[in-house]
Amino acid sequence: NNNMNGCGMRSSVGFLSRRELTGEPFIKEEFQRRRLAGCTSLYKKDMLGHFGCVNAIEFSNNGGEWLVSGGDDRRVLLWHMEKAIHGRSKPVKLKGEHRSNIFCLAFDSSNAKVFSGGNDEQVILHDVERSRGETLNVFLHIDAVYSLSVNPVNDNVFASSSD
Repeated sequence: NNNMNGCGMRSSVGFLSRRELTGEPFIKEEFQRRRLAGCTSLYKKDMLGHFGCVNAIEFSNNGGEWLVSGGDDRRVLLWHMEKAIHGRSKPVKLKGEHRSNIFCLAFDSSNAKVFSGGNDEQVILHDVERSRGETLNVFLHIDAVYSLSVNPVNDNVFASSSD
């Protein structure tokens, strides 16, 4: 099948074969780049994992290998995009759980940490590189956290907003 939900696939067999044999990051990136470059319409894939409304999703930096999602079920889920698109894995539930709805998420510049903020008046910093989701820190807010952004030059600086 050369068409996957409106996204044309050109010469993927060679890329897949080399990727499986060598595991070189360049080949994987080139495959995804060419695959997406051949798209004639938007690509759609339903990824099921939450038990309520999803209020926030963010792709990781430098290619979008990861996706993080959060919502009304108070959980932060980490998805490996290539595996999720092909239905080969379930998301990883990060260990730090909010006490109420999650409204915003952000990766640090190296994709080693995820920040999550929500209705429970806190920002949780999750370690996604070494421990698969251990809580590194919790920052208290005076109101619900609706947005956050990590400084692109210094991962130790982030901004969060409330009403």
